[in-house]
Amino acid sequence: MSLLKGLLGFFACFLVFQQVWAAEDSRIDDRVLVDPTVMPWRAIGRVNRQTVGGHCTGVLISPDTVLTAAHCVWNPRTRKRMPVQSMHFLAGYKGGEWIAHSRASSLFVAPGYKPRYKGNSSTDRTARDWAVMRLEKPIGAKIGWFSVLPFDREYLKTFKKEGHSIIQAGYSGDKPHALSVDRDCSLDKIIKRWQLLRHSCHVKGGDSGSPIFTRQGDGYGLVGIHVGSRVEKGKRVGFAVTAKTILDGLAE
Repeated sequence: MSLLKGLLGFFACFLVFQQVWAAEDSRIDDRVLVDPTVMPWRAIGRVNRQTVGGHCTGVLISPDTVLTAAHCVWNPRTRKRMPVQSMHFLAGYKGGEWIAHSRASSLFVAPGYKPRYKGNSSTDRTARDWAVMRLEKPIGAKIGWFSVLPFDREYLKTFKKEGHSIIQAGYSGDKPHALSVDRDCSLDKIIKRWQLLRHSCHVKGGDSGSPIFTRQGDGYGLVGIHVGSRVEKGKRVGFAVTAKTILDGLAE
Protein backbone atom coordinates (compact mmCIF):
# COMPACT_ATOMS: atom_id res chain seq x y z
CA MET A 1 0.00 0.00 0.00
CA SER A 2 2.81 2.43 0.85
CA LEU A 3 4.45 1.71 -2.51
CA LEU A 4 1.16 2.41 -4.30
CA LYS A 5 0.74 5.70 -2.43
CA GLY A 6 4.29 6.65 -3.32
CA LEU A 7 3.70 5.97 -7.02
CA LEU A 8 0.43 7.88 -6.99
CA GLY A 9 2.19 10.80 -5.33
CA PHE A 10 4.98 10.72 -7.90
CA PHE A 11 2.59 10.79 -10.86
CA ALA A 12 0.54 13.57 -9.26
CA CYS A 13 3.70 15.69 -8.88
CA PHE A 14 4.76 14.81 -12.43
CA LEU A 15 1.42 15.96 -13.87
CA VAL A 16 1.56 19.21 -11.91
CA PHE A 17 5.10 19.82 -13.16
CA GLN A 18 4.02 19.17 -16.74
CA GLN A 19 1.08 21.57 -16.40
CA VAL A 20 3.24 24.31 -14.85
CA TRP A 21 5.91 23.98 -17.56
CA ALA A 22 3.26 24.04 -20.31
CA ALA A 23 1.75 27.19 -18.80
CA GLU A 24 5.15 28.86 -18.66
CA ASP A 25 6.17 27.90 -22.20
CA SER A 26 2.97 28.53 -24.15
CA ARG A 27 4.66 29.66 -27.37
CA ILE A 28 4.76 27.49 -30.48
CA ASP A 29 7.92 25.38 -30.50
CA ASP A 30 9.34 25.94 -33.98
CA ARG A 31 12.82 24.58 -33.31
CA VAL A 32 14.30 22.23 -35.91
CA LEU A 33 17.12 19.68 -35.74
CA VAL A 34 20.09 20.25 -38.05
CA ASP A 35 23.09 18.38 -39.38
CA PRO A 36 25.90 19.34 -36.96
CA THR A 37 28.67 18.31 -39.37
CA VAL A 38 28.29 21.37 -41.64
CA MET A 39 28.83 25.08 -41.01
CA PRO A 40 27.75 26.98 -39.07
CA TRP A 41 26.49 24.17 -36.86
CA ARG A 42 29.78 22.31 -36.48
CA ALA A 43 31.34 25.35 -34.78
CA ILE A 44 28.79 24.85 -31.98
CA GLY A 45 29.17 22.04 -29.45
CA ARG A 46 28.32 20.57 -26.08
CA VAL A 47 30.23 21.73 -23.04
CA ASN A 48 30.47 18.67 -20.78
CA ARG A 49 31.43 18.79 -17.11
CA GLN A 50 32.89 15.63 -15.61
CA THR A 51 32.92 16.89 -12.03
CA VAL A 52 29.21 17.63 -11.53
CA GLY A 53 27.69 16.21 -14.70
CA GLY A 54 25.19 17.97 -16.89
CA HIS A 55 25.98 20.03 -19.95
CA CYS A 56 25.76 23.45 -21.54
CA THR A 57 26.38 24.76 -25.05
CA GLY A 58 29.46 26.53 -26.35
CA VAL A 59 30.61 28.17 -29.56
CA LEU A 60 34.05 28.47 -31.15
CA ILE A 61 35.21 32.08 -31.61
CA SER A 62 38.77 31.21 -32.67
CA PRO A 63 40.63 27.97 -33.51
CA ASP A 64 41.15 27.14 -29.84
CA THR A 65 38.67 29.34 -27.95
CA VAL A 66 35.14 28.45 -26.87
CA LEU A 67 32.66 30.94 -25.45
CA THR A 68 30.01 29.76 -22.98
CA ALA A 69 28.10 30.94 -19.89
CA ALA A 70 30.07 31.47 -16.68
CA HIS A 71 27.63 29.42 -14.61
CA CYS A 72 28.46 26.48 -16.90
CA VAL A 73 32.05 26.40 -15.63
CA TRP A 74 31.06 27.08 -12.01
CA ASN A 75 30.61 24.35 -9.42
CA PRO A 76 27.55 25.10 -7.24
CA ARG A 77 28.72 22.59 -4.61
CA THR A 78 32.15 24.09 -4.00
CA ARG A 79 31.10 27.57 -5.16
CA LYS A 80 34.30 27.78 -7.15
CA ARG A 81 35.34 27.49 -10.75
CA MET A 82 35.33 23.95 -12.15
CA PRO A 83 38.68 22.11 -12.39
CA VAL A 84 40.07 22.81 -15.85
CA GLN A 85 40.70 19.14 -16.59
CA SER A 86 37.02 18.32 -16.04
CA MET A 87 35.80 20.54 -18.89
CA HIS A 88 35.32 19.15 -22.41
CA PHE A 89 34.09 20.63 -25.68
CA LEU A 90 32.47 18.33 -28.27
CA ALA A 91 32.00 20.13 -31.59
CA GLY A 92 29.30 18.90 -33.95
CA TYR A 93 27.90 16.57 -31.31
CA LYS A 94 24.98 14.27 -32.15
CA GLY A 95 23.77 11.08 -30.53
CA GLY A 96 26.99 10.30 -28.65
CA GLU A 97 29.27 11.10 -31.59
CA TRP A 98 31.11 14.28 -32.55
CA ILE A 99 33.38 15.60 -35.27
CA ALA A 100 35.99 17.15 -32.97
CA HIS A 101 36.78 17.07 -29.25
CA SER A 102 39.18 18.78 -26.90
CA ARG A 103 39.70 19.20 -23.20
CA ALA A 104 40.07 22.70 -21.81
CA SER A 105 43.59 23.90 -21.12
CA SER A 106 42.46 27.00 -19.21
CA LEU A 107 39.30 28.78 -18.09
CA PHE A 108 38.72 32.52 -18.01
CA VAL A 109 35.62 33.74 -16.17
CA ALA A 110 34.28 37.25 -16.75
CA PRO A 111 35.82 39.81 -14.37
CA GLY A 112 33.58 40.36 -11.36
CA TYR A 113 31.41 37.29 -11.89
CA LYS A 114 29.80 36.35 -8.56
CA PRO A 115 26.81 34.00 -8.74
CA ARG A 116 24.04 34.39 -6.23
CA TYR A 117 22.98 31.22 -4.46
CA LYS A 118 19.60 29.86 -3.57
CA GLY A 119 19.93 26.62 -1.65
CA ASN A 120 22.56 24.50 -3.40
CA SER A 121 22.21 26.11 -6.82
CA SER A 122 23.34 29.41 -8.24
CA THR A 123 21.06 31.97 -9.85
CA ASP A 124 22.57 34.22 -12.48
CA ARG A 125 21.19 37.11 -14.43
CA THR A 126 24.03 39.53 -15.08
CA ALA A 127 26.16 40.66 -17.98
CA ARG A 128 29.13 38.97 -16.29
CA ASP A 129 27.70 35.50 -16.88
CA TRP A 130 30.17 34.49 -19.58
CA ALA A 131 33.40 32.52 -19.72
CA VAL A 132 36.06 31.45 -22.18
CA MET A 133 37.49 27.95 -22.46
CA ARG A 134 40.90 27.72 -24.05
CA LEU A 135 41.25 24.31 -25.70
CA GLU A 136 44.20 21.93 -25.74
CA LYS A 137 43.66 21.39 -29.48
CA PRO A 138 42.95 24.09 -32.11
CA ILE A 139 40.00 22.16 -33.53
CA GLY A 140 38.46 25.32 -34.99
CA ALA A 141 41.27 25.51 -37.55
CA LYS A 142 39.65 22.59 -39.38
CA ILE A 143 35.96 23.08 -38.65
CA GLY A 144 35.62 26.88 -38.47
CA TRP A 145 34.46 29.45 -35.92
CA PHE A 146 32.24 32.50 -35.50
CA SER A 147 33.31 36.12 -35.71
CA VAL A 148 32.25 38.28 -32.74
CA LEU A 149 30.29 41.43 -33.59
CA PRO A 150 30.62 44.57 -31.43
CA PHE A 151 26.90 44.29 -30.69
CA ASP A 152 25.50 46.99 -28.39
CA ARG A 153 22.46 49.32 -28.24
CA GLU A 154 23.40 51.14 -31.45
CA TYR A 155 23.92 47.83 -33.24
CA LEU A 156 20.53 46.69 -31.96
CA LYS A 157 18.83 49.76 -33.42
CA THR A 158 20.36 49.02 -36.82
CA PHE A 159 19.37 45.36 -36.64
CA LYS A 160 15.75 46.18 -35.84
CA LYS A 161 15.60 48.86 -38.53
CA GLU A 162 17.10 46.65 -41.25
CA GLY A 163 15.23 43.51 -40.20
CA HIS A 164 18.18 41.14 -39.89
CA SER A 165 17.35 37.50 -39.21
CA ILE A 166 18.52 36.13 -35.86
CA ILE A 167 19.30 32.47 -35.13
CA GLN A 168 19.87 30.56 -31.89
CA ALA A 169 21.26 27.02 -31.70
CA GLY A 170 21.92 24.85 -28.67
CA TYR A 171 21.75 21.48 -26.95
CA SER A 172 18.44 22.00 -25.19
CA GLY A 173 17.59 20.05 -22.07
CA ASP A 174 14.72 18.28 -23.84
CA LYS A 175 16.94 17.42 -26.82
CA PRO A 176 20.36 16.96 -25.20
CA HIS A 177 21.84 14.73 -27.90
CA ALA A 178 20.94 16.81 -30.95
CA LEU A 179 21.45 20.41 -31.98
CA SER A 180 18.13 22.26 -32.10
CA VAL A 181 17.82 25.57 -33.90
CA ASP A 182 15.36 28.45 -33.66
CA ARG A 183 15.51 30.44 -36.90
CA ASP A 184 12.68 32.76 -35.98
CA CYS A 185 14.15 34.79 -33.11
CA SER A 186 13.67 38.46 -32.42
CA LEU A 187 15.70 40.85 -30.30
CA ASP A 188 13.79 43.21 -28.03
CA LYS A 189 16.00 45.53 -26.01
CA ILE A 190 18.94 45.66 -23.66
CA ILE A 191 17.73 45.59 -20.06
CA LYS A 192 19.47 48.39 -18.16
CA ARG A 193 19.17 46.68 -14.78
CA TRP A 194 21.20 43.65 -15.85
CA GLN A 195 22.76 44.93 -19.10
CA LEU A 196 21.40 41.88 -20.87
CA LEU A 197 19.84 41.53 -24.30
CA ARG A 198 16.25 40.24 -24.21
CA HIS A 199 15.29 37.80 -26.97
CA SER A 200 12.42 35.56 -28.06
CA CYS A 201 14.40 32.41 -28.96
CA HIS A 202 12.84 29.15 -27.77
CA VAL A 203 15.31 28.01 -25.10
CA LYS A 204 15.42 25.46 -22.31
CA GLY A 205 17.97 24.12 -19.83
CA GLY A 206 21.15 23.09 -21.63
CA ASP A 207 20.95 26.10 -23.97
CA SER A 208 23.05 28.21 -21.59
CA GLY A 209 26.07 29.44 -23.49
CA SER A 210 24.40 28.89 -26.86
CA PRO A 211 25.14 31.41 -29.61
CA ILE A 212 22.66 33.98 -30.89
CA PHE A 213 23.95 35.01 -34.28
CA THR A 214 23.30 36.32 -37.77
CA ARG A 215 24.74 35.83 -41.24
CA GLN A 216 27.67 38.18 -41.80
CA GLY A 217 28.88 38.25 -45.41
CA ASP A 218 30.14 34.75 -46.20
CA GLY A 219 30.33 33.84 -42.50
CA TYR A 220 28.38 34.17 -39.28
CA GLY A 221 28.56 36.92 -36.68
CA LEU A 222 27.93 36.36 -32.98
CA VAL A 223 25.41 38.78 -31.44
CA GLY A 224 25.51 37.30 -27.94
CA ILE A 225 25.20 34.13 -25.86
CA HIS A 226 22.09 32.94 -24.08
CA VAL A 227 22.47 32.81 -20.29
CA GLY A 228 18.98 32.55 -18.78
CA SER A 229 15.23 33.07 -19.05
CA ARG A 230 12.13 33.88 -17.04
CA VAL A 231 8.36 34.11 -17.52
CA GLU A 232 6.91 37.52 -18.32
CA LYS A 233 3.14 37.92 -18.80
CA GLY A 234 2.70 34.20 -19.37
CA LYS A 235 5.51 33.88 -21.90
CA ARG A 236 9.09 32.74 -21.41
CA VAL A 237 11.66 35.29 -22.57
CA GLY A 238 15.39 34.77 -22.84
CA PHE A 239 18.37 36.88 -21.85
CA ALA A 240 21.78 37.04 -23.49
CA VAL A 241 25.11 38.67 -22.79
CA THR A 242 25.92 40.93 -25.73
CA ALA A 243 29.00 40.28 -27.82
CA LYS A 244 30.21 43.83 -27.16
CA THR A 245 30.22 43.16 -23.40
CA ILE A 246 32.35 40.08 -23.99
CA LEU A 247 34.78 41.90 -26.29
CA ASP A 248 35.18 44.67 -23.71
CA GLY A 249 35.77 42.10 -20.96
CA LEU A 250 38.44 40.29 -22.96
CA ALA A 251 40.18 43.59 -23.62
CA GLU A 252 40.48 44.44 -19.90
